[in-house]
Amino acid sequence: VGNVGQRMVKAAGKFQRDGRLKERGNASQGRAFLEEFVEHVLQAVSGAVYDKVWYLKVDYSPALNVLALHTFRNQKIFARTLQPMVEKHIQEAVFRWQEEQRFGRVIWDAVDDCGVKEMYKKKCRMALATAYDEAHTKAPYGTLSAGSPEMTLLCEFVKGWMACFVRRAWDMMEAGILGDGDSSRDQQVAFCTALFQRLAETDTACLPSELTSMVETPPPSPWPFLAEAAAEVFKESDAHAKERAAKEAAMPAWKRRKLAAGGSGRGWGPGGCGEGQGGQGWTSGGGDDWGELGGLDMFGKGLAKGIAAILSKGGGMLGKGGGKFGKDGGAFGKGGGAFGKGDGAWGEDSYGKGSYGGKGAGMGVPAAF
Repeated sequence: VGNVGQRMVKAAGKFQRDGRLKERGNASQGRAFLEEFVEHVLQAVSGAVYDKVWYLKVDYSPALNVLALHTFRNQKIFARTLQPMVEKHIQEAVFRWQEEQRFGRVIWDAVDDCGVKEMYKKKCRMALATAYDEAHTKAPYGTLSAGSPEMTLLCEFVKGWMACFVRRAWDMMEAGILGDGDSSRDQQVAFCTALFQRLAETDTACLPSELTSMVETPPPSPWPFLAEAAAEVFKESDAHAKERAAKEAAMPAWKRRKLAAGGSGRGWGPGGCGEGQGGQGWTSGGGDDWGELGGLDMFGKGLAKGIAAILSKGGGMLGKGGGKFGKDGGAFGKGGGAFGKGDGAWGEDSYGKGSYGGKGAGMGVPAAF
């Protein structure tokens, strides 16, 4: 206990030197500052007692309240924060922090209980945690109906979480859930159902408190909806894969080769915004809004090189292709557009050959200005 107290005081010392304390703040800024303070102090505490049984059962709020009142006395950032509200904000921040820690433990235990192979456990846990974050914004909100608006929101979040997990952990489910050999589609659906049944158990539910607090009657255990959602998620995943394969088959041969060379990873390609040219969001090359430069030059290995290529490609500021930023008369294109080469407002007459330099000056050859 003495070690915990010392860690809390030491961590709070960092905030005594924070420049924001001297700036007059409103109620929202004061609350945000207290939440950051609580998270920082409790993170320091967790390093000493993470393995203790009582770690997440202790109410840290009273000690943090005293520490905050002592550390932040008469500071301008709390000019619009009522003193009684300080304790409330700290209690809420402690609850949210403990929930985040508890989620990590529930995910850890759930993966162990569902029989994932040892070499795939880390990947499974990481996929679950990342998919949980993504589901907050990417879940299919507004597409389901489950009796009450509150239960509908919960079902939509869980289905979105499951879909994001399946997309990230498909290789783990193929090779990491059976003793030997690859798993069948039915086995993958059953595994996904069992995993999320474990995560949604009433006593240890790994679900956002903003949703569970609104639901009057918790879902039953087992929850039949999870089996239905798992089947739908895999069905939608298969349909998306077929659609993607059909699109790739319809591409010209040179584009398919380029896509295969750069990787055809989902979303942003393998390595996120890094090495891969593949992915749907930014395409792998010409034709769409960002033109021939694609993901590699614009957001990949050489950002500076990509920018230089954009500025000197000749004509269109953001690539050759005939999209929004292309050369064929688009808003930023070569021919007659607003920023184009011809008679537009920013063409050769106004900013091209005149006072802002000749053809070679400015941005591009011919100059964008």
